[in-house]
Amino acid sequence: MAYARKQEAKVQDGSYVDPKAGRMTMGDWAAKWLQMIEVDELSDGTYRSRVQAQILPRWENVAVADVKTSDHRIWMKDVRSRQKKTYANNIEMTFRMMMDDAVTEGLIGVNPVPAQRRRRGKYEPEESSEDDYVYPNPLQVLLLSENARIIRGLVGEVFMLTKPYTGMRLAEMVALRREFCWVGPDRDPWDQHIRVEHQGHYLKGGFKLRPPKYHSHRTLILPPFLGDLIWKLLESHTSEWAFPSAWGKPIRTDDQFYGRFWSPIVEGHDALPQIRGRKSRPEIPAVEGLSGMVPHGARHAQRVWLDEDLVQEPALDERMGHKVRRGGSGVATYRHVTPAMRLQIAKKLQRRYEKSVRERQKLLER
Repeated sequence: MAYARKQEAKVQDGSYVDPKAGRMTMGDWAAKWLQMIEVDELSDGTYRSRVQAQILPRWENVAVADVKTSDHRIWMKDVRSRQKKTYANNIEMTFRMMMDDAVTEGLIGVNPVPAQRRRRGKYEPEESSEDDYVYPNPLQVLLLSENARIIRGLVGEVFMLTKPYTGMRLAEMVALRREFCWVGPDRDPWDQHIRVEHQGHYLKGGFKLRPPKYHSHRTLILPPFLGDLIWKLLESHTSEWAFPSAWGKPIRTDDQFYGRFWSPIVEGHDALPQIRGRKSRPEIPAVEGLSGMVPHGARHAQRVWLDEDLVQEPALDERMGHKVRRGGSGVATYRHVTPAMRLQIAKKLQRRYEKSVRERQKLLER
C-alpha cells in the first residue's frame, strides 16, 4: 500500500518514470534524439558523426535504463586512451546531452552520466588547452611559406602567410572571396583590408557558406606586405575564391589537404620524381620545432604575438573574432576599438614580418 501511494505521488508531481519506457535501446533512442535536436546543418553532422563512430558501437543494444555510471566511466576511460582530449570531451558531452534528454522524455529518472569527472587517486594537473597547440614564430612562418610555395605555388605561399598574420580560422580562409579583399597598389599601403564574411564547409549538397563562428563578421587591416601579396595572388588567377584549389574551386580541408599540403609543409617530404600527371618536386625540409603543428596553431601564433606586443584586449578580441569578454569589473559596454588600435596591430605585424625576413637572410648567408 505504501509503495502504491508513493508511485501515485510521483505521478501527481510529474516525477514518475514508467519502467517499460526505459527498455528502449540506446540505438533506437539515438535515432529519435538525432531527429529531435534543433541545430544547424554543420552541428547536426558533427553530432551524427560522434554518435555513429563512438557512442553506438558501445551502447547501441543496451537499454536506456541499463546505462550505469560505472559502465560509462569504464567506457570513457577507454575512449580517452584512444582519442585526443578535446574529442573525448566532446563525445562525453554528446552522450550526457542524450541522457539528459532521456530524463526529460521520461525514459529514466536520473542521468547516469556525471556532470563532471571526479578526480580519483594521484593528482595529475591537467594540461591547458593553450599548451595543446604547437605554434610558430615569424621566422618559422616564413619557412613554412617557402615550403608551401613548393607544393602549391603562390596560392600556398600566401595562404601560409595569411593565416598567422590575420588569425583567420581555416574555414574562414577557405570561404574568403575576392570581392572581400580591398588590396592593391592603388590603395594606401596602410589601408588594405579583407573582410571575414563567411566560413565554408563541404556538406551534403556541396560547398556551403555560413556565418563565421560566433557570427564574428569583421574587417581586418593588413600589414602592407600581406596586402601586396594578396593583390599579387588575386592577379594570378580568375577564381572568385582568394585561395582556390587547382581547379579554381574552394579548397577541401579533408584528409588530402592534411596529407598532400599541410603535413609536407610542416614535417617535410622527400623529393618526388616526375611521373605522368605530376611534376617533379624537390625535397621539402621539415621546419624545426613545429612537428605536430595543426592549422589552428597558426591562429594561436597571432594571438601570442599580439599578447607579447601588449595589444589592448578589445582590439585583440575583435581581431581574433572572439566574443566580447564580460568578466571582472570591466563593463563590455565601455570597451571600444578605434581605427588607431587596428592600425597599431598592422604596424606591429609588419615589424615582425620584416624582422623575420632579415633573420631568414642571415640563415641563407651562413
